[in-house]
Amino acid sequence: MSQSDSHRPDYDDSPVIYASDIGQFLYCRRAWWYRLQGEENSELARLRQGADQHEALAESVQDVERAERGARVLVWIVVLIIVAVVAARMLSGG
Repeated sequence: MSQSDSHRPDYDDSPVIYASDIGQFLYCRRAWWYRLQGEENSELARLRQGADQHEALAESVQDVERAERGARVLVWIVVLIIVAVVAARMLSGG
């Protein structure tokens, strides 16, 4: 081992601290400690239910947006047909 290697600290056994850990600690130290101890959040079931509801709502919004796009296309088709009929009548002298 070279002299420079002997002065380099060993980081392999150091705990890793993530930004989300700091955020959770600042938000609620007790929840952060319980999570560190392996305790499951008592509200986890409600959180999962809320996430499921948000996912279902997002799917509903996407369905409405698809229907809205389809309706717009249909309106433009009808407008083009009306313009074509009016132009044909005007050109035929009617």
